[in-house]
Amino acid sequence: MSYIDVINTQTKETDSGSAVALVRCTGNIGDTEHYLVSCFHLFGLLANNIEQPCQQATIKHAGKVIASYTGICGNIAPLGTDTWSFDVAFAKVEPQNLELARNAIPGPVPTKILYYMDELPKTAIMHSPRGKVTAPKNTASAISLSNVCAKRGNQQIVSYGPELNRIQAVHRLIASYDGETKRGDSGSPVLSSDGKTLLGMHIAGDGNKGYMLPAVDFIQNANRFIPKFKNDTLSLDL
Repeated sequence: MSYIDVINTQTKETDSGSAVALVRCTGNIGDTEHYLVSCFHLFGLLANNIEQPCQQATIKHAGKVIASYTGICGNIAPLGTDTWSFDVAFAKVEPQNLELARNAIPGPVPTKILYYMDELPKTAIMHSPRGKVTAPKNTASAISLSNVCAKRGNQQIVSYGPELNRIQAVHRLIASYDGETKRGDSGSPVLSSDGKTLLGMHIAGDGNKGYMLPAVDFIQNANRFIPKFKNDTLSLDL
């Protein structure tokens, strides 16, 4: 398994990371589109320019184009601002690229998402592209996580790494965990220990502790924070 590459279509600046899921977007007249989901700070190439996020990027995996990003995203709200962060972004996948996009997601595809944060397990796994390949079909090995804990409220602080100037961002709903995290893990799926349930998307870490955005938030609540999806329904592509 390898990282996905994000390439600014204008400046050609790049960054690499992971994608958490492929989602299906169903419009109010029954039309459907597919989107690859990752962090806003990855698709927006904030590590290259934190003040001016990228609005158009090509997403590649293994040298092949799998999706196009056009600024469909949330935001990162620094501590002291009167809003919440929603560190998620969506890149459109054309029908002919669906299989390529599915292959870009590390590890087996889960069959469901966790809907209730009160049911978060204490242990979990993360599938990162940096994981050692141990099985056929480019399946990434699991990175073990412990002390998984939901954090709610208007002032949940997440500290990002040096590539984002160690910005402290305010989130309304987040979960933390202990475990080895590294740069490039952004966007990686966090799952139940059996790999069947998607718990969330890894967005930040300091080497020993990580943070994830709950799956129910970026799938079911995206229409609350992203105008593009105001009248749409998102679901995990199975």
